[in-house]
Amino acid sequence: MLDKGHLVEFGTHQELLDKKGFYWRLVMAQRQDSGMLDKADKLLKAKQVTA
Repeated sequence: MLDKGHLVEFGTHQELLDKKGFYWRLVMAQRQDSGMLDKADKLLKAKQVTA
């Protein structure tokens, strides 16, 4: 895993997740963003049904 051109962590996906370091924080942030998009899509669909 690189941060600003410097190697900060290395390993498999699972190894990096287990370390709960830089890579883990990146994955968790992406998952939160994805969850927010899913919620927004559901709200939009609900509004379309009621309109």
